[in-house]
Amino acid sequence: ALKGDLVGFVSQPKHLSFLTMSPDLASAMKAEIERTHRLSGATIHFSPENPLPRALVEKIVLARVKEQEVRSR
Repeated sequence: ALKGDLVGFVSQPKHLSFLTMSPDLASAMKAEIERTHRLSGATIHFSPENPLPRALVEKIVLARVKEQEVRSR
């Protein structure tokens, strides 16, 4: 069973945020993320005009599931 949040979303007045909940994962994917979006710590900032690519979100969620599975062993 997974424990804790995998990812999160936050709406701000000037942008949206996708919370990876993993500084290590965000750091490992920094180059890929920053090709299209701004990264701050473990948080990716985006807008409705420049949404996150579905493939990127799926990759992050799957990586987070793997992180949680390793931690729960």
